[in-house]
Amino acid sequence: MRNMPFCMPVLLLLFALSGVGVSIHTQSAAAAPTVISTISVGGNPNGVGVNSSTNRIYVANNSGNTVSVLDGATNTVLSTISVESYPQSVGVNSSTNRIYVSHFYSSQAVSVIDGDTNTVLTTVSVGSNPWGVGVNSSTNRIYVANSNSSKVSVIDGATNTVTSTISVGSYPYGVGVNSSTNRIYVANSNSSTVSVIDGATNTVISTVSVGSNPYGVGVNSSTNRIYVANNSGNTVSVIDGATNLVTSTISVGSYPYGVGVNSLTNRIYVANNFGSKVSVIDGATNTVTSTISVGSYPLDVGVNSSTNRIYVANHDGYGYYNSGTVSVIEDSPSSPTVTTGSATNVTSSSATLNGTVNANGLSTTAWFNYGISSGSYTGTSTTQSVSGSSDTTVSIGISGLSSGTTYYYRIAAQNSAGTSYGSETSFITVTPPPPTPTPTPIPTTTTVPTTTTSSTTTSSTTTSTTSTTTSTTSTTTTTIPACT
Repeated sequence: MRNMPFCMPVLLLLFALSGVGVSIHTQSAAAAPTVISTISVGGNPNGVGVNSSTNRIYVANNSGNTVSVLDGATNTVLSTISVESYPQSVGVNSSTNRIYVSHFYSSQAVSVIDGDTNTVLTTVSVGSNPWGVGVNSSTNRIYVANSNSSKVSVIDGATNTVTSTISVGSYPYGVGVNSSTNRIYVANSNSSTVSVIDGATNTVISTVSVGSNPYGVGVNSSTNRIYVANNSGNTVSVIDGATNLVTSTISVGSYPYGVGVNSLTNRIYVANNFGSKVSVIDGATNTVTSTISVGSYPLDVGVNSSTNRIYVANHDGYGYYNSGTVSVIEDSPSSPTVTTGSATNVTSSSATLNGTVNANGLSTTAWFNYGISSGSYTGTSTTQSVSGSSDTTVSIGISGLSSGTTYYYRIAAQNSAGTSYGSETSFITVTPPPPTPTPTPIPTTTTVPTTTTSSTTTSSTTTSTTSTTTSTTSTTTTTIPACT
């Protein structure tokens, strides 16, 4: 039997005529992230930190011994703060408006900056060669990875003192914090592992093997996923925060360093140091959806989820005091992703319409359109609110339908980025059984006896006698009408 091509519209029509639900996934088109501005800062910028509350961005200029303060509204440098030598990484507490800057080579310390005045409040001594800085704004704790001593210093933000020192793997660099779970993730470059710290006890509760020479760590608190840039492997390991297991490994560009996560759009930004590119990963599918050209030798990534702006520190070479830049990327949010499902609980006058909606991080409203003509929808269901960055089941009942009728419907959802519509499918309402007929009257037969009287008379001259005899001589049939 030879193969015969089959037209998809014909297949869909056959499904519709049969009353079988057709479920087709519709992916909404999203604008690709793009660079909207490039800002000149100090020499050899290494680290970036963002205060989403004030819309201020802090850039550690490694060879300039300064921190540049950027205004996120105008993409301009507002202030330049002098700090100790070799500033490396930046952590920000948006709640207290304090900025923490590690100094890698000389001072073995962390500078504490007041975001209100842009001045250094104090310097906290930590371990040997501090690199990564992570902040838990909920607990006001700051975690500093001391690369040469294989330890993490825990700073109390209220007192600016080291309250604990935690042993981790060899040469820790990047630090990521999930404030929702109070877990801290430390990338140990030489051991190719990630140490998972319980912030409540300051103890390592798990060690996760990842790719070769991990550096940067990014955390999505909404999905509880951790992203680790493996510098020598040119990959990103995805860790499930609930199980502390690697669930995916994603190939990216050359020598990835910094990782930034936009929890609102569920996109992950990876700075590829030798490619002058940023890889954009879709957190829902763990695939690279685009690659963005930025400045030379990008090292770190900061994210403001409130404005959907991404900030990339471009080291711009490895000569001393090369003037660096920050690339500003616009991360456009996506309209919802919707899937029309099959109808259930179908009766002669009602049904439940089903589907799924991914809100793509934005507050979303979902509903169904329906009608008795394909492509023409005269009815609209009630709505259901959806949020988050994963598929959510939507089930809404409709009523007042006509029996034995084909209804066509589709799911729809809307957020601030746009409106998405699912594929059309159909169902047929139940035809009720015919009414029970009224019984036909049945005739009734009754036999009634008839009485005949016979008289005989005998006469004589002296005596007269009369006798009467009663006998049944005939039968009469009478039909009696049925009672009503």
